[in-house]
Amino acid sequence: SPCIVVIGDLMLDEIVSGDAERLSPDSPVPVLEVKSTSSHAGGAGNVARCLRALGAEVHCLGVVGEDDEGKRLLELLEKEQISTTNIVQCSDRATTVKRSLVGLAQHRHPQKMFRLDRETKKELEKDQADKLIQSLGELLPKADVVCIEDYGKGVISQKTCKTIIVHCRDAGIEVLVDPAGIDDYSKYNGATAMTPNRSEAEKSTGIRLED
Repeated sequence: SPCIVVIGDLMLDEIVSGDAERLSPDSPVPVLEVKSTSSHAGGAGNVARCLRALGAEVHCLGVVGEDDEGKRLLELLEKEQISTTNIVQCSDRATTVKRSLVGLAQHRHPQKMFRLDRETKKELEKDQADKLIQSLGELLPKADVVCIEDYGKGVISQKTCKTIIVHCRDAGIEVLVDPAGIDDYSKYNGATAMTPNRSEAEKSTGIRLED
């Protein structure tokens, strides 16, 4: 049961499911007759869920808005026994929400029809970022690993990222990075390891991966 700190962009993933049996009479688009709605923690929250399922003690650091979606996200994480004590609630930004519309045609296989995103990409205010760094410092003495989950939503800024890595190195803690889809990886300098996917690796290196 390692103690793992996950810091980064938290999201609420919502799935709106139903039947898509007909087209709208006023435009050639399918009509989704909603049957159910479900939600779970996404982004850094999804990583926290996976680690908790593997038996880790998980502490989440990030931000949510002071809105219903933020409250729902905190409830979902707490339900899975993930610590949300150090998640900052911000009045100046909305909780990131990814809402997928999934339709079933002729009662067969579900297909994603559309996705609605609500997000803020601006960097955190200084006091908000300082709170996260302070919380990280308090958790480092008992942490085994720190995971940076960067989805480019403003939490992992250049300065914040470098500060996190310096603190982890000073404490002798390995820091693993799931990088954003950006060209310049210099802000991750000093991390133990990074896990870019294929498209992220191609973008950051300028090299086409053929095999």
